[in-house]
Amino acid sequence: MAHRRGPGFRLLPYTLCAVLSAQSWPTFHSAYQDGLAAQARGDHALAVKAFQRAAAMEPRPGERVHTYGLNFLPIYHPYLRLAESALALGDAATAERALAESERLGLEPPRPREALRARLRALQTPPTPAKRTDVAPPPEVQRPASPRADPPATPRTRPQAALRDPAPAPDLPAPQARPQPRPTPAPVLRAAAPVPERPVPPAPATPAPTPVPRPRPARWPWPLGAFAGLLLAGGWFVTRRRPPARPPEPAPPIPEDADDPNLGRSFGPYRAQAVLGRGGTATAYRGVHRETGQEVALKVPHPHLARDPEFLARFRREAALGALLDHPGLVRILDPGPDTGTPWLAMPFVPGTTLEARLRGGPLPLPEALRTAEEVAAALAYAHDRGVVHRDLKPANIMLAQAGAVVMDLGIARLQGSGKQTSVFMGTPTYSAPESISHPSVGPAADRYALGLVLFEMLAGHPPFQGENPFQVFEAHRFDPLPDLDALRPGLPPGVQALVEALCAKDPEARPGDAEILARLRNLRR
Repeated sequence: MAHRRGPGFRLLPYTLCAVLSAQSWPTFHSAYQDGLAAQARGDHALAVKAFQRAAAMEPRPGERVHTYGLNFLPIYHPYLRLAESALALGDAATAERALAESERLGLEPPRPREALRARLRALQTPPTPAKRTDVAPPPEVQRPASPRADPPATPRTRPQAALRDPAPAPDLPAPQARPQPRPTPAPVLRAAAPVPERPVPPAPATPAPTPVPRPRPARWPWPLGAFAGLLLAGGWFVTRRRPPARPPEPAPPIPEDADDPNLGRSFGPYRAQAVLGRGGTATAYRGVHRETGQEVALKVPHPHLARDPEFLARFRREAALGALLDHPGLVRILDPGPDTGTPWLAMPFVPGTTLEARLRGGPLPLPEALRTAEEVAAALAYAHDRGVVHRDLKPANIMLAQAGAVVMDLGIARLQGSGKQTSVFMGTPTYSAPESISHPSVGPAADRYALGLVLFEMLAGHPPFQGENPFQVFEAHRFDPLPDLDALRPGLPPGVQALVEALCAKDPEARPGDAEILARLRNLRR
């Protein structure tokens, strides 16, 4: 009878493969993140090295590049980043090679590449005039030298003397006396302006296809690699023994108002009476307290999301943060709902319309736009002072009530210093700061950037950066200059565009603080 091999024997190849693969575990994403962090700090020398390591370990750029497990990089453009930092250092050769490799692969967007090429040409242009001024005198040096072998050099020296001094132009002894003091500058001019070096700038085009030097991939220590391999093998073994999981249930269609099962249902002491609106994650109901008659807004997640632990954590965080904040410009949580069972939360009912709906009618009058921006800025300043960053400020989350603008939806807000970090981008691409693409754990400066975008949209009638897909929008935030607001809305006070440009600065450190924003908005409203 043939001997039947046990599961342990079948597991051995997977264990060995996992251990061996762990020794060369790809760390291109870590190198890329290191480069982005160094670039944000202005340490371009370190950024160049980091981007070179990343490109060596993963030479193919792209979007939604898989890193490990279920994680991915939304944007992986090492050659553009490398060229950007190299240009900041004045290293034209490295920038040229990186841009050539980017163009050869054709996987990075062409518009930022052309912008970097323009900067590269500008970097290479200044030496050219300097060489021309140095090259201009060589005919003067070579002209007096030529009479030694060729007599016709005499008429060449006459225009030279005429250029220097029109008076002694007919006097020929003067040019003959000059060759004696000129031997000293002659060698300097020959060494400083070698004419054959002029074609050197196109030379990088020859090695352009050469990829960035590839250092050896980072390897994990043997004990750590073996441990990772055992974990992978153990996970494979457990998943093989576990019965197959049911496929995820598709999101059920949101029922119409008449068929909504939550209408008339009680949520704690409140009863849902009418639908106020539906979003991608929850439905808002107009409710009433059964005993006091107080009108409230009830937020109830969609059933398929109420079973998602990660979503529930964000939902309960919104309730907790809303309970901490008490400001007329921020939605307040009256009741965070139960810890178990169907999640819901109760907020004051604020009659009004969202800024998103208001903008469907076109740009806002300047006084209304500045007033709304000041009210939102005051609410954000209050939240920032208490360590809360909204992270998803946009017109759909701003309610225009009779008493003023109210900032809503703290679903993905977080407390600074809470230690809760995430590597997954969260937010709305159209209103996301450039740093949030590579560093999701952003600070208050990201809210100020979003405020600048919202103010721009209130004045222009549309967001400044748009694209066919989120990745194009991300690239626009990163590279594209802010459109000229004065051209879109002529007649604005000069300080308005200056404030919008300051809020929308690419560098988070260059954006004004909350106190300065409020002061500038108040001055503009006077």
